[in-house]
Amino acid sequence: MADQPVKVFHAIARNVRMSARKARLVMDIVRGRNAIEAMTLLRFVNKRAAPEISKLIHSAVANAEDYANRSGVPVEAESLIV
Repeated sequence: MADQPVKVFHAIARNVRMSARKARLVMDIVRGRNAIEAMTLLRFVNKRAAPEISKLIHSAVANAEDYANRSGVPVEAESLIV
């Protein structure tokens, strides 16, 4: 059975004044979760990196929705994985 091809959407945060090690601590919390759950979880994480990563995930979801609008391919925010 051939599965649907996986489409990957990107968002890049630049000029964020924070070490990668500190940001990685927060990213490890949300990695593997769906995008909506990850953004909800980040509201309660008490780290400086949480708002920046939340904005990054929000941007990636917006990129996916923009792709869906342009190409006519249905993409649901609930099905997106961080």
